[in-house]
Amino acid sequence: MSVIAPEKQLTKQGQVLERAARIIEEYGWTQWCFARDDEGRELSWDDERATSFCALGALNKAISDGPEFEFTDVGSGRGLWERLAAAAGTYPELISVWNDQPGRRKEQVVAALREAAGYA
Repeated sequence: MSVIAPEKQLTKQGQVLERAARIIEEYGWTQWCFARDDEGRELSWDDERATSFCALGALNKAISDGPEFEFTDVGSGRGLWERLAAAAGTYPELISVWNDQPGRRKEQVVAALREAAGYA
């Protein structure tokens, strides 16, 4: 796991993106849906049975689970998607396609979220 230097402070958007990276690390990562349960069934990202998340599902959960994050505090969801898309080398509208690309790995998604959060 990447560790942020003590002097480096993340913006609120960066904090949400970092939390999304941690959600994928702690719960797991999936493709072709926002979230899945232990048996691989597709779920909504806000379902308490979810045990793995795609990049966008993890972003939604990161905003929802963080009581210190109000959606208006972190800007539009589009702003978060734009940061992630830039780190992933794609367009905001294609993040789900990037996440679901055959051969994509959990580590790549976590790395892109961290880069988007402000990690070099």
